[in-house]
Amino acid sequence: MASRSPADHLPPHSRVTPEGPAAWRSGWRWAVLGSFSYLSASNAFMCMDFSDDYGLNERLLRSGEADVALLYSLFLLSVVPVMPIAAWGVVRHHWSTVAFANALNVAGGWLRYLAVVRSSYALAVLSSLVCGGAAAVVVCSFTAVSERWFRPSHRGLATSIAVQSNYLGWALGSLIGAGEAGEAERARAVFGWQAVAISCCVPLCLFLYRDRRAADQQQPDTAGAAASSASSALRSLASNGPFWRRAVPYAAIGGIGFSVPSAQDVLFGCSRSPHISPHLP
Repeated sequence: MASRSPADHLPPHSRVTPEGPAAWRSGWRWAVLGSFSYLSASNAFMCMDFSDDYGLNERLLRSGEADVALLYSLFLLSVVPVMPIAAWGVVRHHWSTVAFANALNVAGGWLRYLAVVRSSYALAVLSSLVCGGAAAVVVCSFTAVSERWFRPSHRGLATSIAVQSNYLGWALGSLIGAGEAGEAERARAVFGWQAVAISCCVPLCLFLYRDRRAADQQQPDTAGAAASSASSALRSLASNGPFWRRAVPYAAIGGIGFSVPSAQDVLFGCSRSPHISPHLP
């Protein structure tokens, strides 16, 4: 009986040919990108949950204006300490890390729903931390998904779709207040439907997100080499003047833009529900 090579045991989308990984030509690559983009968009959508109508959210959570503003800040700040672990996991254990991020995203959505139903500020804080953990994986995966599944000529498009889906979710999240219309019951319903929609992340990941760990074993110059060359890449960036001249202004503008939702009611006086009684049913 003829012996079979290790590549024979790989799924079709993971096999490497002289023309490159089969995944680059597989229709699954768009399903993978769609699944990840849904995770990216839904996570960013939840980032805006408590940042639209402060007057209503203060009453829903029975907390003060500063407390509600902190929920948005915690979402963003919790990304920072998780990012090193997320970056390592995305390279070394890609599918498991992305699947865990989907689970965190779903948990965060239901925690947010429970927070408004039970008027629990503590649950709202926990949900922001959980969602921030998922966001760390999302941020670290934008280029990883395109690198694993798309040929070099298509990676710019794939990365742009993943990133813009995040911005789209963030933008749509700013309309949450319009759906709530300043009413407590409508707000609870919005959070409930949000949790249901976010729950789709897990089945989408399980059925559409295909793993290429086996293919990575056939390409030692990809994931493994990328991880081992991280220090040299950082040293190269440190001395790259043009990169910093572009990165610093971009980071400053982005930081200012992301900080506005945490203080928009204070800055613009735009609460939608100043008329609501402080005692919600």
